[in-house]
Amino acid sequence: MDYPLSFQDRLEVIFSTNPTYGCRIIDFISKNPEFESIAYLFPLTDKLICFNKDTDPKCMFEFLLYYIAEAGVNANYGHQQYLIIRQNFNNLNLSNIQPKKKQVYIDINNYLLKRNIKPNELKLEDIVDLKNNVKGVGDGCLTFLYTIYDTDKVTLPNYSDIGFKKGYQKFYKLDYRPTKAEIIKKSKGWTDVHLVNVLMQQCYTYL
Repeated sequence: MDYPLSFQDRLEVIFSTNPTYGCRIIDFISKNPEFESIAYLFPLTDKLICFNKDTDPKCMFEFLLYYIAEAGVNANYGHQQYLIIRQNFNNLNLSNIQPKKKQVYIDINNYLLKRNIKPNELKLEDIVDLKNNVKGVGDGCLTFLYTIYDTDKVTLPNYSDIGFKKGYQKFYKLDYRPTKAEIIKKSKGWTDVHLVNVLMQQCYTYL
């Protein structure tokens, strides 16, 4: 697939709108030259722009539900599950909720009730604690939320994300799907894990 802008072209656009992001990219490439060949894949914005429909998540709580519903399933099915959960979070005794994830939603609801946290007031620090108390909320979920709300806190590669793994496989020309251990070991040499997460997703989408 042809990509319309060269790396230099993209940098010019990025620096005109977000110099901090541009400097972050240049610093990253200077310290991680193995990614220079795909630097033209950097998005023009450091923020996710794909959540712009009325049915898409609008707050951290909804993004949390969205991630859990979408994890490990077909995207269309996952989105339908998300809409069902968002509308019926206080009534989870429904037969059309994915059985393996129903307990996760129930445990999240109990966690919020026990701590008197309103869903629309959920904060990043709550998610960190939630991860330690609710089975089914893991590193991938936390990384996803950091990617949306605070990219400086992204410290782990998206090793559980299928898009990341397929992009990693393409970039490193592997004839097998990389393991978590392999990805974690490789990530120790990256100076900005968030930008690698972005590039691997871009590799999956465009290469």
